[in-house]
Amino acid sequence: MTGLVRDLLRQRLRAALTVSGVALGMLTLVVLGALGEHFRALVDESKAYTRGVVRLFTKTNPDGINPGITDEALDAVRGLPGVAVVAPTLVLYLDGFDLEADPLSFATPRPLVEGLAPDHAATLRGGMPLVEGRWLRAGDERHAVVARWLAQRRGLGVGGPVTIRHVTYEVVGLYDAPDAPMVPAAVVPYGPLNHDFITPGAERARRALGELFGAHPLGPMAQAALAQEGGLEEAARRFVEQQEALFRVYEVIPRDRSAEGTRRLAEDLRATVPDLAVIDPDRIEQQMERAVALFLVVALIVTVISTVVGGLLIVNTMAMAVLERRREIGIKSAVGATPGQVALEFVAEAGVLGLTGAVLGVLVGVAAIRLAEPALLAQLESGSRLFLVTPRLVVLTVAYGGVLGVLAGGIPALRAARVDPAIVLREL
Repeated sequence: MTGLVRDLLRQRLRAALTVSGVALGMLTLVVLGALGEHFRALVDESKAYTRGVVRLFTKTNPDGINPGITDEALDAVRGLPGVAVVAPTLVLYLDGFDLEADPLSFATPRPLVEGLAPDHAATLRGGMPLVEGRWLRAGDERHAVVARWLAQRRGLGVGGPVTIRHVTYEVVGLYDAPDAPMVPAAVVPYGPLNHDFITPGAERARRALGELFGAHPLGPMAQAALAQEGGLEEAARRFVEQQEALFRVYEVIPRDRSAEGTRRLAEDLRATVPDLAVIDPDRIEQQMERAVALFLVVALIVTVISTVVGGLLIVNTMAMAVLERRREIGIKSAVGATPGQVALEFVAEAGVLGLTGAVLGVLVGVAAIRLAEPALLAQLESGSRLFLVTPRLVVLTVAYGGVLGVLAGGIPALRAARVDPAIVLREL
């Protein structure tokens, strides 16, 4: 081992540059790999959010009409023997949005809030473990259960207040949730959230209807009909609710929440309510897997390009070493060293270069992630992490560096093994 290190240190600058090149490639591998590990973990964790729940969405029929989710359709769903719970859900931006201040707010990952029926919240979101406090329960109004990552970022705690869409709620529990954009960072009672969401729309509709009726006064019969329906205020509220009903989502919990039971219920729902879109967990998971697979392919391409540079540096370094040490190789061969022993010496040197570069790349990559991640998270409104450095990633990166060194050193090693000692000795 001492002789191996001594041989590498003969050309310190060249060895240092080679190790630096390998380290740079390994650093890229660590950073992209940590992103990939993070996305993979999000997919696995998000399955708890989607598992055992079938979601019903409205869709436009072949005639170009979107009837919404009607009471008749809901009655048919509740009548299925495999259905345990049918409940509406509403997902909105937790902080609302201001298009004037942030024109691209719809394109930026932001924390979400979900409205659920309080008496079913624990059942609907039981896949996300409660870590403190309690879930919502019947009778809750301005109460909220928030994700632990959101509580940590905003200094929230059980019993304290949280502002959701400009309204103050009391935090009654914390749950563990993946910081995926699709997973809400808070759960509140459906009724108050829906009311707060409808009220501004109803106010706008009331003003619009008032201006319309003011410009075109209604006849006596129309005035009487409007009064019978509750007046302008009630007409505006009902108008907005009918529009919102076109985009309302319902979640259906099967009695059998196993994967097979959920698939079976999804098929029954498609047959029972063909005018609705039925989204089962399998389809959501397939979409998430496809997105992660696309990122991993891109990361693999970038990694290969980065590490090939390091491999070429090792090839060049070892090739130069073979040329510089031809006399030494010839003497070793003349005193009994076999071609295999000569080749193994150079392969070992190349492997040490690759392994050293890999270790250095991992250390620098992990340090860079630790330093950069807080600043990057500060620019985002959601999430508790961007990178996930796992033991698997570290071991594979170091092993990859060593294997890269061995493979890159193979060609120069073969050249060294083929050196004819007789020719070399005649040159002395």
